This record gives sequence, C-alpha cells and structure tokens, in this order.
Amino acid sequence: ASDVYKRQHQYLLLSTPPEKEKKFQELKKSKGAFYAFHGSAFGNWHSILRVGLKNYSGTDLMSTGQAYGSGIYMAADSSTSVGYAVEGYGWTKSKFNFSSTPESLQLMALCEVIDAGYKPNPYYVVPVEDHVVTRYLFVFNSRNRPLSVHANSLKIPKTDYAQVKL
Repeated sequence: ASDVYKRQHQYLLLSTPPEKEKKFQELKKSKGAFYAFHGSAFGNWHSILRVGLKNYSGTDLMSTGQAYGSGIYMAADSSTSVGYAVEGYGWTKSKFNFSSTPESLQLMALCEVIDAGYKPNPYYVVPVEDHVVTRYLFVFNSRNRPLSVHANSLKIPKTDYAQVKL
C-alpha cells in the first residue's frame, strides 16, 4: 500500500463485498466522496473487517452513545478517532511487540464516505451504512502512537476498487 499515513503498518483494505462496492461506486459518481477516520475498540475489528461498519445506535451493540444522533461516527482528524480506538493486547510473537510481554495495540480505519451533506459537528454522523466503506487500516502499538492528521490532507492513491480482482 502507498504510505498514506506515513506509518509502517498500514493496510489497504479490500473487504467490501462486491455488491456493496458497486453500489458505493455508483453513489460516488453522482455525489462524490470524502475520507474520514473511525476508531473502535480492538475487539470490534474482526466484525468490522468482515461485515463493515454498522449503525448500532440505539441497540444493545452500541458502544459509545449517540450524543450527536444515530449513525456511524467518524472524524476528519485522526486524533479524535484514535481516542475511540480502545487498546487490546497482541501476542508475544507479533511483529508489533517489542518486549517479552504482549504490548497494547490500537486500530483505526480511514474510511471513504459518500458526500451526502454530512458535516462534522464535531463528528461526521452517517446513518446510512452503505455510505461508508473502510479503505485503510492502521495498526499502532505503544511505541508508535499516531500523529494528528486531517483526512483531507492525506495523499490517497487513486484506486479503482470496482476493478480489483481477488
């Protein structure tokens, strides 16, 4: 992957199901899109990578409330989202581990969002799940915490996700 966030451990994601990607690309052609960060607890990422970000506002699966309305919460600045990236622990043999005991890890995504009039107040709140796809995953340990970066300042390589063959 390109060095989007200038970090050693960042991964371009190809986890969006083809039918959702197709729908996303069609919406993107008509409305445009922008990038925003999403932080979530370490234990949530298996589900996020398998089924995408979900709007769990108002359900038993909601983890941080809905003070700004129902939807998937994202931020333009990485430092906001990393605050929601609750740490978890890796394993001793992980390449993210630098000692004989497991170090804490945080994960954060850079998402592409359909430009449907969402404005940060202070968060982007996206109620429509089909308007959000995860594009990059960043993995941090206690020794390489992320810098504060604004999503629109990143140089994102142009990728035609619809043409990627798995």
